[in-house]
Amino acid sequence: MLEYIRAEDLKRDVVEFIHPKYRPIAIERMKKVLSGEEVEPKEEVFVLPDGREIHFETKPSLVRFRNEKAVLLILRDVTEKVKRRKQLRESAEKYWKIVNNSPNLIAILTEEGVFVEANPSMVKSLGTNPIGKSTSEIIGGEVAERRLSFAKKVIDTNEGITFQDEREGKHFINHYVPIEIGGKRHCLVIAKDITELVILNKLLKNVAEVNKAIARIRNREELIKKVEEILSDYSARISEKPEDIYFPITYGGDNFGYLCVERVNREEKILFERLSEDLALAFKSLEDEKIKNELYNMLYENILIIMYLVDRIRNPLAALRAFAELLIENSDSRQKIIEQVDRITEIIRTLDSLWERSERKMKNR
Repeated sequence: MLEYIRAEDLKRDVVEFIHPKYRPIAIERMKKVLSGEEVEPKEEVFVLPDGREIHFETKPSLVRFRNEKAVLLILRDVTEKVKRRKQLRESAEKYWKIVNNSPNLIAILTEEGVFVEANPSMVKSLGTNPIGKSTSEIIGGEVAERRLSFAKKVIDTNEGITFQDEREGKHFINHYVPIEIGGKRHCLVIAKDITELVILNKLLKNVAEVNKAIARIRNREELIKKVEEILSDYSARISEKPEDIYFPITYGGDNFGYLCVERVNREEKILFERLSEDLALAFKSLEDEKIKNELYNMLYENILIIMYLVDRIRNPLAALRAFAELLIENSDSRQKIIEQVDRITEIIRTLDSLWERSERKMKNR
């Protein structure tokens, strides 16, 4: 005790050093000892003359001193132990404050798959408080069996595992980590609901498929049918009028309809907006190609008519030349007629050549 107080302070009553908060209990314990009862060790706070507070574990015992009953008070300094315990408690409080406010699903499982702890996010996801219940009771089926096998493996090997699974249409990524509680190994579960990410990833793949279809299909009706087939999970349809949730298919002021879906979240909305732009450009190019094909066909028909007329002209021209050579006696008149006939014949030859070139291009188009 001299380590804590001065020698002259030993003359004071020991009760004076006990913190006022603990003093009534300490006095009661001493009375019990003097009456012959035994008491268990107990932590009490002593206030030293210099004002310091020291935590002692006190163990009062009955003795005889100068032929009278007395209390032998054995003190063991546990100040550092109390400090460490306080620090651990504060750390635990901070830990659970983080855990209880985390959007992640957090729980602690025994080797048998029984829930020891579960944060509010886990309770909300499961739809019930799982503490004290087993995984098979709460979840059931193959998912519960698989998760229980992973929990056992984590506890047996003392190594963490990360895996992905699905429960009731929701997708999760799960981290199972070994943790010591009360000298026994448990499994700490940290899970995250990634359903929206999985759905978004699927939509990205669908968008890629739609873009492949846009590059490959050159018919509007076929393209619409293929797009609706690819996006069937969203009940997507391309309509002339807006329905449900819709995205206008417009390009350069021209409207080509509406991409309509039954449901969409914020991230999906961005993708559908971009997809409607891609479809608008595709429909515009198909429309321009249709106009170009119609123009080609019209020109081709015109050429056919011209060649028909050329054929109709060719024979009379030959007859006219022969007629001029045989029947027109005036050489000047005859020569002028023959020159005009030759000029027209040359034009016909040019038309013949152009016709052959046009026909080859039309076949190769």
